[in-house]
Amino acid sequence: MIKLSNRKTSKNGLITNLNEVKKMQLLIIFSLLSMMSLFAFVASRVVELDPQPVKIRVKND
Repeated sequence: MIKLSNRKTSKNGLITNLNEVKKMQLLIIFSLLSMMSLFAFVASRVVELDPQPVKIRVKND
C-alpha cells in the first residue's frame, strides 16, 4: 500500500499527531474569526444605508 502522507493515524483513522491537530484548530479558529468579521462588516454597511422612497405610479382611468 502506498502511503501518501506521513500522518500517524490510529486504527479508526483519527490523526494522532498533536502538531496536525493544533494546525487544524488554528485554521478553524481563523476561519470562524474571519467569517465573524465579514458578517460584522456587512451588517455595519447595511445599518448605514438610508432608506430610499419608492415611487409608485398609479394609472388614472
